Amino acid sequence: MTTKRPTKSPLEIDVLIQAVAWRRALPGAARLAAAAARAAFSAVPPARMPKAGAEAAVVLADDKAVRKLNRDWRHQDKPTNVLAFAAGEGPRAGPAPLALGDVVVAIETARTEAESEGKPLADHVRHLVVHGML
Repeated sequence: MTTKRPTKSPLEIDVLIQAVAWRRALPGAARLAAAAARAAFSAVPPARMPKAGAEAAVVLADDKAVRKLNRDWRHQDKPTNVLAFAAGEGPRAGPAPLALGDVVVAIETARTEAESEGKPLADHVRHLVVHGML
């Protein structure tokens, strides 16, 4: 399921909940991830802000999906908490938003880390999404 929220921010965020476990572990995860991504993007100085805005995606996945991405793109055959993929630079047609890329967060790893660090899962996910956006 893709959630697209209208925003006054110059950043358009699509959130894809790829793993059902996110719905049980963190209700409202899509809204939380989108807000964290916008918060990270708000650090861009106004003079460097793309005139047509920007767009990014956050994928809320599981360890299996993240392990495959990590193996295929980073040659590390193990899951990790968050992966970020910058969009390739290339020509844009007209005043299109700048494509920033994708941030992928693994539920099992994020949950295990949050529990071992004694912090709420929501706080850890915010941290991971901001880290991925930056």
